[in-house]
Amino acid sequence: MEGDKKFLERPVAIVGLVGGLVGIVAAGVGIYSGLAAVAPQPTINTAQARIDECLATHGLSQASERREADGDRWYLRACSWPAPTGAGADGFSEITVRTQAGPGRSEADGMTVAHIFTSTCRDLEVTYLFDNQGSLVPEQPLRLTKGEVRRVEGGSVATGVEPGRDEFVALSSLRYTLDGARCV
Repeated sequence: MEGDKKFLERPVAIVGLVGGLVGIVAAGVGIYSGLAAVAPQPTINTAQARIDECLATHGLSQASERREADGDRWYLRACSWPAPTGAGADGFSEITVRTQAGPGRSEADGMTVAHIFTSTCRDLEVTYLFDNQGSLVPEQPLRLTKGEVRRVEGGSVATGVEPGRDEFVALSSLRYTLDGARCV
């Protein structure tokens, strides 16, 4: 009799059990497939591909280059990704640097040289090398905000130096050599 048989000996029960297991597996496969389609597909170094495209567009041979303009002026051009605030949509930025006499009266003031940076970037990170008896030692990076005047050596600046639009000013002595600048 049907009621006396064990559960797994009933044909209807076996079909129901197998159907339920197949349904659970199918649901799991469906959920996995749905999530895999939504998940971002891995790409091969998207940032590097963007930088390579920027280099080709702007004629740079490396991610950061210095180009001379004239005796006291040069350009720092760079491609980076993600693009820093104020850089082009493709990650390209150009910083114009010009050097002029600073407001200091002696090297002890630490303000005899003024580096004036012009850029559309919101902030700059500027690096200097300190000439310590012939050995150039990297200084801590100096972060400048648009319109700001700062001394490389630190400390307050009370001068008549007024940055123009899109300008940043770093004051130093001749013992400091500008090493680089980049948008941040």
